[in-house]
Parts: sequence; C-alpha cells; structure tokens
Amino acid sequence: AYRLFRERRAGGLKIRHGAVVKGSEGFFAAWSLKGKLLAGFSAVLMAMAIVAVLGMWGMGVTNEAVGRMYHDRLKPTQALSVIGKLMADNRSQVLLSLQHDPAGKYAQLHDHGLDFHVKQIDANIAEITSRWAEYTQSVSGDEQKKLADAFAEARGRYFNEGLLPAKEALLAGQFDEANQILLKKINPHYTEAAKRAGELYEFQSAEGLRQLEASEETLRFERLWIVVVSLLAIGGGIAIALALVRSITAPISEIIATFQALANGDFTRNIQLDRNDEMGKVMQGLQSMQIQQGFNVAEAQRVANDNLRIRIALDCVSSNLRIADDSGLVLYANKGLLTTLRQIEGGLREQQPGFSVDGFVGSNIGAFYADPAAALKTLRELQGTRQTELDIGGRIYNVITNPIINDRGQ
Repeated sequence: AYRLFRERRAGGLKIRHGAVVKGSEGFFAAWSLKGKLLAGFSAVLMAMAIVAVLGMWGMGVTNEAVGRMYHDRLKPTQALSVIGKLMADNRSQVLLSLQHDPAGKYAQLHDHGLDFHVKQIDANIAEITSRWAEYTQSVSGDEQKKLADAFAEARGRYFNEGLLPAKEALLAGQFDEANQILLKKINPHYTEAAKRAGELYEFQSAEGLRQLEASEETLRFERLWIVVVSLLAIGGGIAIALALVRSITAPISEIIATFQALANGDFTRNIQLDRNDEMGKVMQGLQSMQIQQGFNVAEAQRVANDNLRIRIALDCVSSNLRIADDSGLVLYANKGLLTTLRQIEGGLREQQPGFSVDGFVGSNIGAFYADPAAALKTLRELQGTRQTELDIGGRIYNVITNPIINDRGQ
C-alpha cells in the first residue's frame, strides 16, 4: 500500500484513519459527532418548536374565543339576569310598601318604616342603570341593537310611568293611588319589559351557539395540523436517533469491553483507532489511560512488595516496636511487642479493663497514659527522639519514641 501511494499508482484508494479504503466517506462522514448531535437535536427541537407554536397559536385562538364568549355573551347575559331580578324586586318592594298603609291591619306589624323599601328601590334603580350601561358596551350589529333599544324603551316606560309615580305616591302617603299605579302601569310594563329581556336572552343564546360551532371548527383544523406536524416530528426524531445510535453504539461497546478488561487486570487489550471524531478521541484517551493504568498497577505492586519486605523485616526484629498515626491510632505492632504484651496482659487489664492483645492494633496509645489528651498532644508536637519510663502492666519499661516526618513536613 505504501508503495502504491509513493509511486502514485493508488488510483481511487485513500488512507482514512490509518486504513486503505475506496470511495468517499459520505455527506455526514466529515462531520464531528458534536456536529451530528447538534444537527440532530436541532432538527428535533425545531419540530418540537413548530408543534409548540401551533399549540400556543391554538391556545391563543381558544383563549380569544373563550374571551369573546365571556365578554360578548356570558357577561352581558349575567347583566341582563341581574337587571331582570332587580326589576322584579322593585315591583315586590312596591307591594311590600303597600302593607305600610296606616289604614291596613298589618301596618303595625312591621319592624321597619316605609323608607326601608323606598331606599331599596333607589338602590335597585342605581344598580340596574350600572348593569345596563355594562350591557350596552357589548351591543354590536343591527339585530342586537334593535332588541336592546326595544328593551330599553320598555324598561323606560316601566320606570317612568310606573315605578317613579308609585314611589312618589307612597312617599306622599297615597297608598290607594300607588296600588292603582301598580295594577295599571307597573304590572303591564313589567310584563312587556320581561318579554323584551327574553328576546335578548334568546339572541345571546343563539349567538353563543354560533360562536361555539365556529370554535369547534377551528379546533378540528388546529388538531389536524398538530397531529400531522407531530407525526413528522416523531418520524424525523426516530430516523435521527437511529443514525446517531449507529454512530455511537459501536465505539461505546468497544469502550465497555476495554473497561471490563481493565477491571479484570488486563492492560494489554488492543483498541481500534479507526476514527478521529470525538468518539475516536475518547478511544485514543482510553488507550493512553490503559497504558498509564498498567504502569500504575505495576508500580503499586512493586511498592506493595517493598512494604511487605519491610513488614517481614520488622516482624523479625527482637525489639518491641509499634507505629501509630498522628491521632495515636496503632497502625502496626511487630511480633516482639505482641509477645511482650501477652506476657503482661493480666496486669494491663487491671490498668485498662477490657484490654486485649488481639485488639491492640487499631486501639489508641493514649490509653497507656494517665492523661491521654495531653500525652497525644505532646506526641504530635514531638520534634526529636524522646525517652521515658512508663508503668505498663505493673512493670517499668524504657519507651523510646521517634517522630516519622514525610517530605511535606507531616
């Protein structure tokens, strides 16, 4: 292969990632894995964004329809309902006021005066005026305006020809006159106004139904587009996912196999380095790690062997020897020291109840001193060799303590 390229006889052959191959790599071959992932996820996110925009548009249309239904139908209908209720209440208040006629047998039974009903009539009139002004803001179209004008005219007759004169007659004490106005004016005009209000109710109901049907048609249209775009997004997402999986799973399987070999202590596995994208760089880094890990394991084994030799050597020393860490925890005791402790174990148990030679390694040397905290502080601050005599298990021992300091001064 080298000769073919050197002599310019390779023809359509190419060297790609260390291998001699034919043909081109394809459109996406030159892309990095990052570029493929970004392109794939961008396409999916764009489809999701389109679906989201369609959904938001649909929600906006629905919200607008609901808003129109509320402002154009529900709120005006509510205002009409309140107006009808208050008009009926005003008629009732006139009826109740007639019971305050001093000539009647029920006048003395009331715990309130005539003005109670008159004030209620005035309050109702103010509320009706406010509600009608609210309703007229929603009036649109000739048909609704015509119906609203007819109701306003009927309500005006009910108010001007019936309710106001009846109220004035009541305040003047002319109860018979007020009763006549109730029968001849208020009742007929109320019936006419109620009829006109019913026509407005029917108009509001018919228009609400029309708006509902239009909203349902819009919903069907929105749903169709959302389903189509969602299916396209799902199909595109699946295709992109499969393409990305194919470009990732093979090197990942190789990586997993290499890690399994490392876990089993095999640092000699050959790693395929036939690509130079991000996954290829991972493989290259894995190969470097494998080499470094193999060296570290070999070095750790060497150090462990050296430490084992030192431990064996210390065990063969006849002198009593122990090693403790900075907190006083016993890390090591040679055979000579353990033999000595067994000889005086009984005496030690008198000084330290529960003492055991088998548990000496892992215990704290502060227990051998009268003041453990002060003794450990002194040992931690030791700068050179110290020689003391200690009563250990009923015997006097000459104890030599040396600080072992590493290259970091610890």
